[in-house]
Amino acid sequence: MRAARQVARAAQTLAGRESELARADMAAVRRLLGLRAGGAAACTALALLAGGDYDAGGADAVGAVGALRVVRHLLDGAAVRN
Repeated sequence: MRAARQVARAAQTLAGRESELARADMAAVRRLLGLRAGGAAACTALALLAGGDYDAGGADAVGAVGALRVVRHLLDGAAVRN
């Protein structure tokens, strides 16, 4: 999601005839994922590890769940140091 506060994305159905517009709010996504700190950097790290628009594959053998665990672990360590 980078540094944008809200992102809108258009998606087409398999038939290609209908489309929908989905909107994501960065604060809501961070709450849902339990990322209370880190801001845009946490979301960027998550996208790079799990895969996203720029690198669909992400890091080898990490996946979405593993990426979230890594980012949470890094944020927990940063909180301990501060």
